Amino acid sequence: MNDATRALVTPIILSQDRDLVGEFLNRYRDSSFRIAMRILGNQDAAEDVAQEAIIRAFRSWDTLSGVENQAAWVRKVVVRCALNAVERTPNHTELSDVGNEPDESVLVQAVLESLAPEHRAVLGLAVGEGLSYREIADALEIPIGTVGSRLNSAKAAFKRAWEGSR
Repeated sequence: MNDATRALVTPIILSQDRDLVGEFLNRYRDSSFRIAMRILGNQDAAEDVAQEAIIRAFRSWDTLSGVENQAAWVRKVVVRCALNAVERTPNHTELSDVGNEPDESVLVQAVLESLAPEHRAVLGLAVGEGLSYREIADALEIPIGTVGSRLNSAKAAFKRAWEGSR
């Protein structure tokens, strides 16, 4: 390709790339944020994780373009990034820190934050996102049988923490 042709083609390619990036962001931004928020419980952290996950997914475009279920693949990246963020950030929320008579949603969030990261993740994906056991197993990269046991354990842990906060 000569310089004159390159000068004509480059703006078209860049325009197509911008369109592709925009479409990718529009498709996965909201769901990535929701999943990250359910696991992290903090809006700023969830926005950072969602952005990080989308960037990672887009950088792996060659892999992603060959995947049959792209939404599931992106979801897996988001869950992995969110769980890594939870491990990097110690949880300082105590149920006693939520005030005398907190709004119920604040109390629910505090109870969720008191749970182990794997419990938050499985509850967020099952209850919050309404995913099937197969989809949760894929996102968390665990056997499908483990999803059921982890979900039961997470529900029991939530119930104990909820009753202890009342």
